[in-house]
Amino acid sequence: MKTLSNIVLIITIIFAESLFAQRPPKVYSYVKQLNTFDWYVNAAREWKKVLDDNPEDADAWLNYYTANRMAKIIFPENYAKIKIPWMKNFEEIFQEAENNINGTFEYYYLKIYTERTFDDEFEINLLKAYELGPEREELIDDLAGFYETRRDTAKTNFFFRKWYEMGEMSPGILNWSYNLLNSTEKNSIIITNGDNDTYPPIMLQRVFGIRSDVVILNINLLMIDIYRKKIFEEFDLGDPEIDYREFSNPENYYLDLRKVILNKVLNGSIQAGKNIYFSITLDQTLYEDKNDNLSLTGLTFKYDEQPKDGTEILVDNYENKWFLDYLEQSFYYDISSGVVEMLNLNYIPVFAQLFEYYSKKGNDLQAKKMKEMAFRISEKRKIMNYYNDYFNDKQK
Repeated sequence: MKTLSNIVLIITIIFAESLFAQRPPKVYSYVKQLNTFDWYVNAAREWKKVLDDNPEDADAWLNYYTANRMAKIIFPENYAKIKIPWMKNFEEIFQEAENNINGTFEYYYLKIYTERTFDDEFEINLLKAYELGPEREELIDDLAGFYETRRDTAKTNFFFRKWYEMGEMSPGILNWSYNLLNSTEKNSIIITNGDNDTYPPIMLQRVFGIRSDVVILNINLLMIDIYRKKIFEEFDLGDPEIDYREFSNPENYYLDLRKVILNKVLNGSIQAGKNIYFSITLDQTLYEDKNDNLSLTGLTFKYDEQPKDGTEILVDNYENKWFLDYLEQSFYYDISSGVVEMLNLNYIPVFAQLFEYYSKKGNDLQAKKMKEMAFRISEKRKIMNYYNDYFNDKQK
């Protein structure tokens, strides 16, 4: 009996030690997994504890850095107010990490994210990180994105295919991106806003050849001079040069710069005879003076100098070109499900317009379906009441 008691005691101790030894959850970029501000604050605290015990833990530095960076990027107002010792500016964290993990994959990864210069030295550090971690999922989107800015077709194709084969791209985001591409006419340009409305559709183009006639231009990447010059030359969009002295107000610098770039792309596209679309996810403050020139065609707004009704195009895209089964049911675990739900909110204005269209046509069955699909999407993000009022008002 004494032997049995000793065995039980040993098992209990081992189990307790395993619980205490558990590491905090991995912190992903918000483009892959979106969490609350408090979650990032707590994650930063837990990873800081790990570093206090072992300052040479490279993985802990990566997670600690990412938690602070995500908190600052997603919740800047909350981050500015908080006064907690483990919440630090990520540049400061990198300087501390440099003294402990220099030469590791994590060191070079943090270096490229801290500096974000997109110059030759940036590429050197990117490739050093890749050499040390060729299968690291954290890096693959940076490699694909960097070579897209260089318009290096071979390397861009290689890294987008590798990214897809690693299984790190959400199927839900790819479905959404398919419908984004198929919201446009042939040989069009789409202006996009962030990672998830830019890289997934490019992946569909590069890996599967889907809608490779469409040009995806990210408004933020176009702030990179070398990329903007290559794009403007490749697609005959006119003069890419920008006089940065025009932007004297530091508070509005990035907004004003992106507005100038957007206008340059618009004017160049019109001159080149190309149809141009704004992704429905594009920052609305960039085109608030152009709303009268836009028509909803799906997950995009089409820009026309002479405004046109895009309802018939919208209906055709919905009825004949889109994949929507994934909105009804999915049978796979997706770490990015929260991100997918946020992207899917962009269907609601589409379904609202289609609801009005089918109601006027007397197609009550389709109108009901549009309402149900909008409700299903909004319910997941706890905003159902607003849209319930909207659809009820339209039925009166």
